[in-house]
Amino acid sequence: MTGSASPTRTKARLENALRANRAFSKLPDDALERLAAKGETLHLDVGKKLFRNASSSDEEYYYFVLEGRLNVISNMSLEPLSSEPSPDFCSTLTDYITYLSKGDCFSDAYLQKHKESQHIKIDCIAGMPTVLFRVARPVLADFLLAYPEWSKEQEHNNRLIRNHFQSQQVPTRRMVQDFFLRNNLFLASTLRVVQLDICLNCESCMKACAKRHGTARFSRNGLQLGKLLIPFGCNQCVHQACIEACSIGAITKDETTGLMHISRKCIGCGECAKACSFNGISLIEVPYSVDDFETPLPQCDALGKTNLPGLYVVGDVAGESLIKPSINAGKRSVFSIRKSSRAKSPKSDLDVVIVGAGPAGLAAALECKDLGLRYVMIEKNRFAATIRSYPAGKHIMAEPASLSNQSRLWFEDTTREDLLDKWNRIVQEDQLALVENTPVTKIIKAPDGMYQILAGEKSYQAPNVVLAIGMRGSPRKLGVEDECGPRFCYELENPVDFRGKHILVIGGGDSAVEAACSLAEVAGTTVTLSYRRDRFFRLKTKNRNRLKQLEEQGEIKVILNSKLQHVKSNQVALNSGDKNLIIKNDIIFAMVGSDPPSSFLEQTGIRVLKPGSKEMAAFAASRGTRQLSSKCDGCSAYSYRACVQACPTKALVQITPSELFFDDQGDQTNHRAHFSGMSFLEGIREHRALKHDRRAFPWYGIMIMILLAALGIESFLRHTMPERSLQAIWHTLNEIESQQIGFGSGKGLGHWFGYIGTGLMLLTLLYPLQSRLGWFRRIVARNKLLSLHIWVGFAGATLVTYHSMFSLDRWVGIACISMWLVIVSGAIGRYLYTRVHSGLGLVDWEKQSLEHKRRFAESRLNGSKWRQKIDHHPVSLLGMLWRDCFDCLWIFWMKLFGLRHIESRRERRETIKFLKDWRHNQRLRGYLKQAEKMLSHWNLIHAILTIIMFAFAIVHITYGLLYKAV
Repeated sequence: MTGSASPTRTKARLENALRANRAFSKLPDDALERLAAKGETLHLDVGKKLFRNASSSDEEYYYFVLEGRLNVISNMSLEPLSSEPSPDFCSTLTDYITYLSKGDCFSDAYLQKHKESQHIKIDCIAGMPTVLFRVARPVLADFLLAYPEWSKEQEHNNRLIRNHFQSQQVPTRRMVQDFFLRNNLFLASTLRVVQLDICLNCESCMKACAKRHGTARFSRNGLQLGKLLIPFGCNQCVHQACIEACSIGAITKDETTGLMHISRKCIGCGECAKACSFNGISLIEVPYSVDDFETPLPQCDALGKTNLPGLYVVGDVAGESLIKPSINAGKRSVFSIRKSSRAKSPKSDLDVVIVGAGPAGLAAALECKDLGLRYVMIEKNRFAATIRSYPAGKHIMAEPASLSNQSRLWFEDTTREDLLDKWNRIVQEDQLALVENTPVTKIIKAPDGMYQILAGEKSYQAPNVVLAIGMRGSPRKLGVEDECGPRFCYELENPVDFRGKHILVIGGGDSAVEAACSLAEVAGTTVTLSYRRDRFFRLKTKNRNRLKQLEEQGEIKVILNSKLQHVKSNQVALNSGDKNLIIKNDIIFAMVGSDPPSSFLEQTGIRVLKPGSKEMAAFAASRGTRQLSSKCDGCSAYSYRACVQACPTKALVQITPSELFFDDQGDQTNHRAHFSGMSFLEGIREHRALKHDRRAFPWYGIMIMILLAALGIESFLRHTMPERSLQAIWHTLNEIESQQIGFGSGKGLGHWFGYIGTGLMLLTLLYPLQSRLGWFRRIVARNKLLSLHIWVGFAGATLVTYHSMFSLDRWVGIACISMWLVIVSGAIGRYLYTRVHSGLGLVDWEKQSLEHKRRFAESRLNGSKWRQKIDHHPVSLLGMLWRDCFDCLWIFWMKLFGLRHIESRRERRETIKFLKDWRHNQRLRGYLKQAEKMLSHWNLIHAILTIIMFAFAIVHITYGLLYKAV
């Protein structure tokens, strides 16, 4: 049962929310107070629909969006024409019509459409956590009449919303908006976008990411529309579902940069990957490192064996913090004991003493029972004490999912109560030898190899000991009087037991906050949370939000910078800064952590490894690998993003959703008039990061073209009309004695053209070398080198052509011809590759536009076999030719016989037209895919021609030098 919020606090929060919203900026404070009193707030989680049965009430309400975003959707129910539709028939089509964001207002009169139409239903669905303020129409009408200025503002805002909606009904814009909303792209803070018309598909971006981080943190597969591809990867979404899904708080958000990071605390459960809206999180295998073990650990092997024969440590105390690995470790240790020479001893009535009755201890006890070993299990509290300390109703995941449970101790995804119930049943049904509420004080190794275990007033003797004592050790003390009395508690098992009590919880970790929140949610309790620091540092996001909500509702009082001074009969004194606070108290929960059982292990004789030591590093290396979630963190530890920097053509850019979908300059309404689908058709024409490069590129090419043209004219004049050449004019102006002017390949300007042209062609080799030389890659950006590669190659081939005097009929002209073959092959390959990618984008765009018609056609075709005919994907050239012929016959047959069940001639014509368009689209897509595969080998052709070119060039130069020497 949850306590209700204070009405005064709730009203104050609502008034502040209205005051901060632009829709109410023209209302005075007193009007806001009266409006807040007559309205109510609605909270919608992601995916929750705002649906009110229109038949239950005819009263109209107006809604103001205070936080979040609502997507307006249209559900159209399709009535199957056949009385027996196929099982996989989708009976409802959903279109995203528009969206409503913070400050927008709308009426729920559209819900009356439910009465008028049985097929079309309009509704709103929360695209992110959304808060709405609802007020009845008569109330709102009174305020609009009373405040004319506010009325004009609302009229203006509603006009913008209507214009925005109407502009989106243009087919291309509606398609883009549907794509934008359906794929949750509005949740992203940043987006990586690939411009397919200039992408080389070289995967340099993924390779650079993998080189920097060990594995690629994003995939070039993703969402595509037109010429743009949005790769799967972390987009730093505002929803942060991954943080909420992480049960151990391994994902944290940097409040300064807004980036989310995954720490080494991650257990690889994969819940964050399931919750991610962008498929941006993947699970990878990483080796254990010394940083994974921050507390002292006993030295042991994979079976739990320590430096003492017959003494095993398993579970949390050995570094296995998860329940399932601890269960398996308990089973393995007993199985190892059974195979050893110390399994049984005539000197003792016991074969194994198990210390600790947690997951590892219970699994070890069950294995002893199954293998016929004599045993006893000793627990200082009740069995499964750690799980009993979890908050009531806590969900427990059986992670890692990839690891199987090797013991017969039951464990699956469940709740705390269900798990304890099943384990209690196992303890009773198997009659496990369990001694509870008996702490083990000492373990002594006797000279004969036996172990003596002192527990309470009893002593046990056995050749083997399994320590499954966990890492909690002894609770840390607060250092106040009467701390050992019954008023102090260090664990919370059942919050309901403290109903009606005044409770003080001390601590600032997740355990303390979870306990305080669980207690505060019990009706009648008064809870105070005391923490010695000025803010909470290590809280999980879920616990932080839960605490904030309960504090705002007045269910918890949080006192920071406070310390417990002394305890009285029914009061406690807290020191907070320069003042002392006296609060009423019945129970104190001291949850400030516990000390690891290192001293107990060392007294027993077990070697303990220190954090960060060489021995700990060797221990970590022996543990092998573990699963870890991996996501992009924006290369926050570096000055630039590796993937964006490595792209040779700058096809990969990092932008915001507003830059991609809107033209948003800060005013929320600006983007609505500029929302356009042309970005998807044309790509991003001009991006801020590329403006300089794209403006410089044409001037660079123009200068080279002008220079080459001038040299070509001069060469032509020297060869045909030497008296009109620039050299002759220069001699005349400077009164230089007339010399013979001409142009030849073996001397003068033509001779130098050959050397310079060959040298420029050699410079083109820098481009393929750049990707293989790390130091060179850091000096010159790859996109600059690609531009140099293209233009220098063109200039070199042109100069060599001038050098040859266009006399290509001799064998030495083969070198010049080979150069042009290289230039032409590169240009053709680049042109075709760009065209194929552009064509694929446009074909995909056309497919998207046909998708809506396809759904209606499927409903008319009645059956999955027709959809299979629609959706076949040819994979070979011969197969596509066969399909072309088959499609013509199939459509002809459908026109004559296949659509007789459709009574309307218009619907039959529309269906036939759709089938033609859809199959034509698929054929084009198949051809382009085949062309893309063939073009993937074009680089090899270009490289082979380059090798041939240099071979002929070397022969030509060698021959020329030898001829000149002779």
